Amino acid sequence: IIFDNVQGYREYIYIDDLMTAIDIIRDNKKYNIVNISTGELYSQEMVVKTIISIWNDIFKTSIVPQYKSSTITDEIPKQILLFKRLKDLGWSPKVKFQDGIRLIIQKQFANSKVMNVPVTTFIPPNSSLTVNISTPPYTWEIRNEF
Repeated sequence: IIFDNVQGYREYIYIDDLMTAIDIIRDNKKYNIVNISTGELYSQEMVVKTIISIWNDIFKTSIVPQYKSSTITDEIPKQILLFKRLKDLGWSPKVKFQDGIRLIIQKQFANSKVMNVPVTTFIPPNSSLTVNISTPPYTWEIRNEF
């Protein structure tokens, strides 16, 4: 579900990049405070469309997003962290957003029988992403569980 009246943007970072950044920060003697950021923002719509596109490619399905209105009124439109210090320490993300989504889907779902189950809810371990998949017409619901 894409909420057509929610215009917030978020940063996403692949776990391997996060761990590498943490290692660099831990060993750093130059800065007391260092932000971890990719410097790239993605809208909720872009995230959902990317997930659906990659899912359709992997599983040869034809899921389409659904648009609905939301009652969310306190959305932060855009917020991006400056990561100049982290870049100065030699770090940059290695996994692009789309590649990270593909890796997660492949690791979490590629060996499962998800398309044979009428209604299934998946909550990937240590994740805030909830995906509800139904039989045709396929629908997805993406929620941040913060």
